[in-house]
Amino acid sequence: MKNKHFALFMALIMCFSFVFGAAAATEGEQIMPSTSPVSPTQEPDIADKIPEFIPDDVQTTLAEAGADIMEGAQQAHGFLNAVQKVIDTIKIFFANLINTIFPFFGIGMNDSLFG
Repeated sequence: MKNKHFALFMALIMCFSFVFGAAAATEGEQIMPSTSPVSPTQEPDIADKIPEFIPDDVQTTLAEAGADIMEGAQQAHGFLNAVQKVIDTIKIFFANLINTIFPFFGIGMNDSLFG
């Protein structure tokens, strides 16, 4: 009995995900994570207290490591952006190809080869 309820619950979640995803796709909006940088807080917090406990040479090493990580992330973002553009171009090419070939053979028309 528990598995049936769990399966129904998961099906309900998938239906809502499908509906909201389809709604976003039909409106021409894509759900993307924010790429804006995180702004610092106005009030001091634990991150502001860390430099008091870490020696200067370790802070410099951590800053260099953070800069290396940021550079690698930017390179990866550029590469993935280029791959996404190639995929989008291929999708558009095949969509145009299908839109050209189907009417030529009458597929999807009233006088189709198949009907």
